[in-house]
Amino acid sequence: MQTVISGRHTSLREGEKRVIEEKLQRYEKKVSGLTKTEVVLNVENDRHDIEIILHVAKCNPLIIHATAQDNLVALDLGIQKMDNLVSKHNGKLHDQHK
Repeated sequence: MQTVISGRHTSLREGEKRVIEEKLQRYEKKVSGLTKTEVVLNVENDRHDIEIILHVAKCNPLIIHATAQDNLVALDLGIQKMDNLVSKHNGKLHDQHK
């Protein structure tokens, strides 16, 4: 799986990139057909936005947005939202095979 981490209006430290990669590794097992993961961090004033995109083979990408006062808090919110979206996605795939 390819992981792309980028920042708009901010520079990311290696420690932040490593934390993001560790938290995204869970989706390699949870999402079948995962080909690429993108994370975009955007900082405007005191608002930290995060966008997480999971590219899945033979499916539309799974996309979430989260906003918080800190990068890591925004990441945690984004991970929670993505967990919910992945559960919903897997449930739909499971229902289609019945």
